[in-house]
Amino acid sequence: MIWGGRLNDPMGMMLKMKIFIRSILLIWLYMSVIIAQNVISTDKDVLFLPQGFIIESLSSKGVNNFQNSIFNIASGNPAGIMNFNKVSLGFSLQSDSKIDDVWVLDIGHRRIKNDLPQSWGIVIPFKSFNIGYGFSQRYNTELLYPGIEIRTLEYPEGTGEYFTITDKTYVISNSIVFSRKFRYSDYIINVGYTFSRSTLNKYQKIWNFENSFSDSAFEHAIGISFYVNNGFFMGAFFKKGAEFSKDVTYDNSNLQIDPIDSSYNDLNTFTIVGYLPNNFNISLVKDCSQNVQILGSINYIFRNPVNENYSSRIEISGNIVRQISKNINVSAGFFETNGAQKQNEFMKSLRAIYLMGGLSIQTKYINIDLTMADSHLLSGVARKQTIGKIGFGFHI
Repeated sequence: MIWGGRLNDPMGMMLKMKIFIRSILLIWLYMSVIIAQNVISTDKDVLFLPQGFIIESLSSKGVNNFQNSIFNIASGNPAGIMNFNKVSLGFSLQSDSKIDDVWVLDIGHRRIKNDLPQSWGIVIPFKSFNIGYGFSQRYNTELLYPGIEIRTLEYPEGTGEYFTITDKTYVISNSIVFSRKFRYSDYIINVGYTFSRSTLNKYQKIWNFENSFSDSAFEHAIGISFYVNNGFFMGAFFKKGAEFSKDVTYDNSNLQIDPIDSSYNDLNTFTIVGYLPNNFNISLVKDCSQNVQILGSINYIFRNPVNENYSSRIEISGNIVRQISKNINVSAGFFETNGAQKQNEFMKSLRAIYLMGGLSIQTKYINIDLTMADSHLLSGVARKQTIGKIGFGFHI
């Protein structure tokens, strides 16, 4: 509530507005990084929202990081690009439904940067060596704060004036992928390496206070894949996630209430950090018959070093793919992630189980990949969402 005064007093109203805005600003800056997150460091984690992390390896084969599509090479097992024996390129587009209540205080979430592809990739094969280049959106969210009505002592029900908060964050990665095939007797082993440059972008605005910043960091992944026996394939990789850190100065001069008060500091500096998690993945593929394939994946995600809500956790996925004609495959499966493992009622609402269905149309030169994933049936209230993804692959 803003302290009293006459609404028709311009100077008094401006004074009250500045007091109110400064109070809300302080709450806004600290809410997600101290109250809501239970941080275990003085650094401010801006990648705190589980719903913002994109399911990058999603395709009609589920969430499998070994036998995946050309457009997902930046996020999968780097050894997997040895599966491409022709020059291949492709891209994907993705749409996620908005979630109305993802965090405290009725804050919602929606995807931004829909003008960009979700991912794209290209692979050039050689005799026993493949090289690829890929792009992927990693984290993507706009926090949707409810409109805040201005209230005064004279108008406790509100003056009829509102202001809003804008808070957008996204991370993109560009990756170079290498893979090499080794043959030992009757066994073929593929090894791969991915080098990525990831960029964090952040934009915030409240009333006439505005700030934006970006930072870049590097990631590395190393992987292996091999044929076991009887149509059984296995792949594993470890990814060292990017660690962002940047000192950001907020200029609060336009919120100063008393211009004569020299003790007020217009500039406040925070260390902003963001962590794309380290993870270790094992993916399995079993050809059960000429027309049926089973795929599974176990993903171990390491704890976030500045946010105790993100302890180490496991994600699991499974899919069945059936060939119904020479050029058409259909699939069904699931993907489970608990988002965060701190066990209280709110954190339990972040658990998600996506039920997935896929369709793949393959011709000699073009592949079309359609995927739907929905988490409304079995997930917590903060993770109920529908995802649609379409990918195109071209082989020369």
